[in-house]
Amino acid sequence: MDSLTVRDEISEYWLKSDKHLAEPTYGFDTADHYDAFCIAKDWLQDTSEAIMAHRKAGFSGDPLLAYIEFWGVLQAVIVHQDAICELDYSVSETRKKASELLSGNASQEIRQLRNLAAGHPTLNASRLNGPARSVTGRLEKTYDQIDLMVSGDSNVRIAKINLGKMIDRYDAEATVALRSIKEKFVTKFPHRD
Repeated sequence: MDSLTVRDEISEYWLKSDKHLAEPTYGFDTADHYDAFCIAKDWLQDTSEAIMAHRKAGFSGDPLLAYIEFWGVLQAVIVHQDAICELDYSVSETRKKASELLSGNASQEIRQLRNLAAGHPTLNASRLNGPARSVTGRLEKTYDQIDLMVSGDSNVRIAKINLGKMIDRYDAEATVALRSIKEKFVTKFPHRD
């Protein structure tokens, strides 16, 4: 994931700054900002690496295990989004929502999928068009195709989800957001030459 590369650049940049060594909050405005930084950078690394490892291995052929894996992958992306928000907060005055930091629709699309398929699958009442229910069934799951039956508004449809492409589009948005956050780090932690 390209966002992992930018996360690593931010972490390395901060470590090379000497400003953090002499201050009680390590150069951050408050201890809370410092904690947000440390925890967010760890979650960004862990979720990115976990998603990459799972993509390499693929979904289990056991449909019961594949359920847990599908829900877990979706949740990992949401934790990744939340970690981007906290990383931004660590060098900002206020917290922003993922929708404010991640431009484009891929991040919202994957969040909506998580809410529908794993967050509240038996009754997702947050849809604009009324309540919806979903189930993936015990069919084979791959990153290229996951069939999701969605029932709502007196109709049923089968959505064919290409989770791999969704994650790739999301990662592109996350990478742009993290590059912007990196610029804030460069301003906040200038290096002495």
